[in-house]
Amino acid sequence: MATKEDMARLENNMATKKDLARLDIATRADFAKLEARIAKVETNMATKEDLARLELTTKENFSRLEKQLAVLRFAVFSFGPTVLALLVKLTFFP
Repeated sequence: MATKEDMARLENNMATKKDLARLDIATRADFAKLEARIAKVETNMATKEDLARLELTTKENFSRLEKQLAVLRFAVFSFGPTVLALLVKLTFFP
């Protein structure tokens, strides 16, 4: 059997309606903060379309760089010796 002391202890440890209301308000505020943070993160997240566009742009840039490098290599290795020979001729055989 529960004694008066046990009953008093239980009543002291029970949550009141005010406690539950405060908890509910705090919980709602916490959820609102979390939802705001999630919305902020979602706003800053890249979408699949963004990543696809970035990948396409990167591929195009690398392709353009490869073409420019090929032209530069061609210029250096095909005309380089000719220019060097012309400079040597002009320097040593005026």
